[in-house]
Amino acid sequence: MGGDLYSEYNNEKNLSINIESNKVCFFPGEIMTGTITLFPFIQSFEKLMDNPKLNITITQLKRYSYQAGSGKHKHTVVKKEENNIASTSIDFGALVSMNYSAGIKIPFSIQIPYDAYPSINFTYNGYVKHYIIVELPNLEA
Repeated sequence: MGGDLYSEYNNEKNLSINIESNKVCFFPGEIMTGTITLFPFIQSFEKLMDNPKLNITITQLKRYSYQAGSGKHKHTVVKKEENNIASTSIDFGALVSMNYSAGIKIPFSIQIPYDAYPSINFTYNGYVKHYIIVELPNLEA
């Protein structure tokens, strides 16, 4: 798991989200557990409670390169693939109290698929990275 694409994926419009996980890197078949803490802004709390649901997606990014051809026709081929490898939804309405100043703490658990690649970083030209994405569809965040 990583955070270098923070600005690309981060869209905290009406709340702040903190994700804590039991570890940073995972192998296929392992279960990721942790806590998602939501800090909704006052103006978004009512809308959040209209549909207290969040979606969790684990995205796998793979990048590698290799040499193809020979002689004058030798060139570098770069492959980059991104796909969602796991997802789940959580209804957290029962976890919310009217005093949410310390945040709304939502425990989660999601299994890494057996066909996922382990996280690895050879160089900038070769890696497998994983990102956990939390979406709140009701708030478009």
